[in-house]
Amino acid sequence: MSSQSQRPKGIISKIKLENFMCHNHFELTLGKNVNFVVGNNGSGKSALLVAVSVCLGGQARSTNRARSLGGLVQNGKNTALVAVTIRNEGSEAYEPEKFGREITVERKITSEGGSSYVIKGENGKRVSNKKEVIVEILDRFNLQVHNVCSVLNQDDSRNYIVNSTPNKKYQFFLMGTQLEEMKKNFARIDEHCKIMENTLARKSQAIPDMKKKKDDLKAEYKEVQAVESQRGALQQYKKKMAWSYVLEKEMEIQSMKEHL
Repeated sequence: MSSQSQRPKGIISKIKLENFMCHNHFELTLGKNVNFVVGNNGSGKSALLVAVSVCLGGQARSTNRARSLGGLVQNGKNTALVAVTIRNEGSEAYEPEKFGREITVERKITSEGGSSYVIKGENGKRVSNKKEVIVEILDRFNLQVHNVCSVLNQDDSRNYIVNSTPNKKYQFFLMGTQLEEMKKNFARIDEHCKIMENTLARKSQAIPDMKKKKDDLKAEYKEVQAVESQRGALQQYKKKMAWSYVLEKEMEIQSMKEHL
């Protein structure tokens, strides 16, 4: 493999929090391999996982930490900011001509529960503010913040692993492998295919009538062309007749001159 294809891509390299949960201002730079975050209970370790999930489009309710985004804003503060920087190198980089070697996604959250996105490039300048771009970036790097195998919080680990039943373990397996999601996608695709097949059959039935109409219009067009051709010939004959009248008068004048 080339060094270009081996370069890290889609790896989170930095997390920044402001007024988010228990953190006033916190920045963490991560290595490109495995990272361990250690600390006492209540020191804010889980807040980092929540921040990554929320910043990359996750819902507050799915984190089991708040019912709405506003509940993640530090008490007494009006807004919070979470920012996640992702490496954007290699052959599978996302629009490197726009973003460069790093993409930073920032999400500003208000205490009322509102939020907005800013997506910046390596130079720190804003490139976009559309969530659709974030979805495209996540798809490009296969970052699945809604997949419990990618982001597993404490509550889900107890629910699906520690105190789970075989049925819950199977549900965990379906979510982790995304088989259930693929099943739904295939069902939607199958439905779209059926709609397209019905549309094709309906359009195919109309083809003979449309072909006949085309032939009729083609014949009518030829008739119009013939009329136009005759009209052009008529104009030429009118011009010739006018000049023949002039020629006749000139001959009469010439004859009169000869008899004088």
